[in-house]
Amino acid sequence: MSIEELINGLKDLPPAPRVLPRLLKVLGDENAGSDDVVSLIDLDPALTARIIRQSNSAYYGGFGAVSGLDEAVNRLGFREIYRMACLICARSFVGGAVPTYRMESEERWFNSVATGLVMETLSRDLGFCEPSTAYTVGLLHDIGKLAIHQVFGDQYDAVFDKLEKEGKSLYRAEMEVLGFDHAQVGAALLEKWGFPEDIVIPIRFQYAPSDAPSQRETTGMLHVSHWIAGGIGGKPGKDSWAFELDASVFGLLHMDEERAMQVMLQSREQLKEKEEMLSM
Repeated sequence: MSIEELINGLKDLPPAPRVLPRLLKVLGDENAGSDDVVSLIDLDPALTARIIRQSNSAYYGGFGAVSGLDEAVNRLGFREIYRMACLICARSFVGGAVPTYRMESEERWFNSVATGLVMETLSRDLGFCEPSTAYTVGLLHDIGKLAIHQVFGDQYDAVFDKLEKEGKSLYRAEMEVLGFDHAQVGAALLEKWGFPEDIVIPIRFQYAPSDAPSQRETTGMLHVSHWIAGGIGGKPGKDSWAFELDASVFGLLHMDEERAMQVMLQSREQLKEKEEMLSM
């Protein structure tokens, strides 16, 4: 089975988060205003309702009641609204259990958000890409697992056999058994949904950043973020120990393991602060 055949055969995926790549484009446009953001989000009534509801939550307490989307955008700003939209849209894809990977919904969601926060922190530190782009890459990095779970189910046990009996890394075991890995599947899904290359390429090459044809620094950031997020204290799944760190990315990013540990501590604190928001 090819990746294309796998994706074309999917039947039970949630609706594609098509508003996100369009919002990212607006965020990168210096001439865009709040009206542009509002008009895009308004195309999705369910998303609009959830953003207004979340804007009135205790997490954003002190701003007064928000009654409309335009008011929420003006009060909280483009980037916070994008972060909120990203979390809401992503929850359908990276917030559910994937028994194939032996991951419960809570641990999968925690790991996805943790990776997004680490990516955002590194982007502000290193300056290789926009924080909103980095956050999106981190949040969606494991989206391909849902597709593989739906198609392969119990057949995936052969991958875990290689992990447990042969000591293979996850992506190498998937390549040997399936002919592709979940990173490639996730990237193909995002490409189909209209996400730009600066999101797709880092996700596709997250396990082999030196192979990325472009966006190599962002890809390296994702590779390191994956590793850091696994040590934050959540439950990244039984496949997490099979992650194979490419230490050469530290040179690519001009950082060392000490700085990575500092980012881990920062991100752990951020997760505590955002605990209520993560329940959206």
